[in-house]
Amino acid sequence: MARCQGCRAAEGADAGLRCARWSRTEFAEDRFAQRRVGLHHFCLRAREREDVNGIYDFVTELGVTIVHRPQDDGYAPGYYSVLFEDRDGIRIEVNHVPGKGRLAKKDAA
Repeated sequence: MARCQGCRAAEGADAGLRCARWSRTEFAEDRFAQRRVGLHHFCLRAREREDVNGIYDFVTELGVTIVHRPQDDGYAPGYYSVLFEDRDGIRIEVNHVPGKGRLAKKDAA
């Protein structure tokens, strides 16, 4: 037998955004295992560094597991991110990279 699990995905301007997933009841208590084959984490790109900080403040209030606080990383120039886990243990990253990051065209010198 399957059941629908609904969740509220956002507050404020996006308060109407909702998601739902269907799961078999025998798996209802299973948590995501990051080292299994498949999804490692997913990432959302923010328009500004301040947006990354705002997401951190929001998820901290929710009491989720913070993997790392907002920080500068060396993945691309200006790369700034926060990483946290949802209630099932799925890692979610929100980052900001100014401009086009690594997609910017190199100057032809």
